[in-house]
Amino acid sequence: MTRVLVTGFGPFDGSLVNPSQQLVDALDGDVAKALLPVSYSRAANELRRAIRETEPDVVICFGQADGRTGISVERFAHNLDEASATDNDEEPGSGTAIDPHGPLAYASTLPVDEIVAALHAEGIPAASSRDSGRCLLHPVLFALLRVLGPDGPCGPV
Repeated sequence: MTRVLVTGFGPFDGSLVNPSQQLVDALDGDVAKALLPVSYSRAANELRRAIRETEPDVVICFGQADGRTGISVERFAHNLDEASATDNDEEPGSGTAIDPHGPLAYASTLPVDEIVAALHAEGIPAASSRDSGRCLLHPVLFALLRVLGPDGPCGPV
């Protein structure tokens, strides 16, 4: 049986709810779930902890991207600690590389085009994306892809 870990984030920026949290909360069955803090300093460590505890075969990270009208399936996790967004700990990103010795980006190892096609087949608006926007998702996904490596099926949605 394939072990799946699905993550989301709590509310941020004055919102009372985060759709990624609602999605994770609504999942049932044999799916491991983790709610990550909206914190540059804590989110990646919490993700690594969830991976150690659940030992998943597949990891899917959900996030919220304001202004998008459908599901964005991300192709890349950029090596950038976004500077323009402030987290729930009232800390901004540094605006620097997450790993100064790492690559500019890691590619998602999920089948992005196939996921988008499957969502379209169900009548769900979706598109692939190269940038998750100004948010915490880059540091979390960069950490995820560093932990699981180029062969571990994981990626952002």
